Amino acid sequence: MLIGAVFVFLGLSLGDSGYALLRMIPSAVLGVLLLFSGLELALSSKSQSYKEADLFLVLLMAAIGVAVNPAAAFAVGVPLAYALGRGWLKI
Repeated sequence: MLIGAVFVFLGLSLGDSGYALLRMIPSAVLGVLLLFSGLELALSSKSQSYKEADLFLVLLMAAIGVAVNPAAAFAVGVPLAYALGRGWLKI
């Protein structure tokens, strides 16, 4: 996490030269960092139990986010989550 903050600081403070510095990092290294951060996020949700409607909502938002864009997934997901939480919608 610290190395990511350093890279963001360098990228924002150095401008184009910082961007060139960040481009020196191989894509494979960035992919591995992303993999480990995703695994850490997945482990934090392991101990919780979910209802089927929650899983449906997550998968629906992921599909819309990939197919259209994340803003559309947010616009669809927030009202659906609110309706599911209030019991107005049953899945």
